[in-house]
Amino acid sequence: MEERSFYTFKDSYKTFLWALLLPQVVSIVLATIFSFFYTSTEELTSSLIYLFVATILAQACFAFIVFYYNKKNKIGFKTATKLNNKCSAKNLIVCAVISVVAVFGFVNLINMINSGFASIGFNQTSYSLPNNTFYWFIINVILLAVIPAILEELVFRGMIFNGLRGRGFWFASVISTVMFALIHLSISQLIFPLIMGMIFCFVLEKTGSLKATITLHFCNNFIVLLISYINSLIGFDFTYISSNSALNVILIILIALASASLIFVLIEFCIKKPEKISIQDTNTPENNINVTMSQNNLNFADNLSNNLTKPDKKSQNKYILGSLCVGILIWLIYVLSELFA
Repeated sequence: MEERSFYTFKDSYKTFLWALLLPQVVSIVLATIFSFFYTSTEELTSSLIYLFVATILAQACFAFIVFYYNKKNKIGFKTATKLNNKCSAKNLIVCAVISVVAVFGFVNLINMINSGFASIGFNQTSYSLPNNTFYWFIINVILLAVIPAILEELVFRGMIFNGLRGRGFWFASVISTVMFALIHLSISQLIFPLIMGMIFCFVLEKTGSLKATITLHFCNNFIVLLISYINSLIGFDFTYISSNSALNVILIILIALASASLIFVLIEFCIKKPEKISIQDTNTPENNINVTMSQNNLNFADNLSNNLTKPDKKSQNKYILGSLCVGILIWLIYVLSELFA
């Protein structure tokens, strides 16, 4: 069996189910093991060993999925995910700017929404590694910015989005973004992944390179960690705008809308599309066939020409709906546990 360089619809929903279920199975096994060494939740969550394992667990599972699934199915993932596609320095810089605009533009909107969830009883307690010294900041950057940027982009944009892309950009972007949000298994981490997931899809579509979304994802996480580190040093949140007054609520919404508009402009007008590649048919000189296509469409064209066994849309919808239902059910279980904790 020859190695293929594209993903199918089937690959997408299977990858999502793997990414959803494998971390839960592994976490149950690890929780059982840890229960022999720690007698209380407080003792467990104060353990640096536990916090470290909890931090890397999902990413370790994603790494296993990327390498095992692609090897088992003989997929050249570097090509299929568009990781091999070039991305100009200008586009990478624009991605970094987009991340700055997104974090500072949406942070107070997200905080306001999360405060609303907290006011109706959702317990959003989270356990994470310390981030109050430069040493811990570097460790957090590696574990929460570098590694997730690579692995989550490989899974959600590289494998899932590209596998769904045959049904159209909007279908692929909406479904893969919902999956990306569900995988976080928290109501407090729902809105921002939905926003950023769509931005990641737009950037991948425009640049044709997973390097762009990896850069954007890394910068986003890095800025969040940097803000957290600075806040720990100065003793207060310098980005915080109170939502206690109607005027501040309006201000927060206006900042978010302005940021969304600026991000649209940056993606639409500042990101440069890949150079076009001219392909000439030398076997038919009399016709002088000359086909021109952009780099980000090459993998998609390869997908269409090679994927000869695509199921019909009815079957596709059934599979995708089933996998989403599983994701929503597990997400609800975690959210309800936050409510009644």
